[in-house]
Amino acid sequence: MAVSSARYQQLSLEGGRHVVVAEGDLDVGAATRLAAALDYPIERGKTHVVMDLSEVRFVDSMAIHVLVGAARELRQRFGRLVLVNRDPGVRRLIELTRLDMVAPVFNTREAALRGLLDA
Repeated sequence: MAVSSARYQQLSLEGGRHVVVAEGDLDVGAATRLAAALDYPIERGKTHVVMDLSEVRFVDSMAIHVLVGAARELRQRFGRLVLVNRDPGVRRLIELTRLDMVAPVFNTREAALRGLLDA
């Protein structure tokens, strides 16, 4: 089984909105880079962040912990973290860990960006 190293792309939008696109597996080895990828927009004053997990097929508990931390940090700044993912396994883990209670999940990036406006 090949290990899929996580990669991140930053997409800054106007105002306080930002998109972080992840590819690969979000496991314990990717947690530090995931945290850095989420810190990037926060440190630049972005308060509404879309974490696009469309190309992610595996998420472990450490990655969930990082995502919860980012959601809390953004909420303290009167912002919001929303997620994008359609993979049934990833969605199930997000629901089981109740991450969706602090970071709603959408099927598409466009829907997630609209969801930020509803915040």
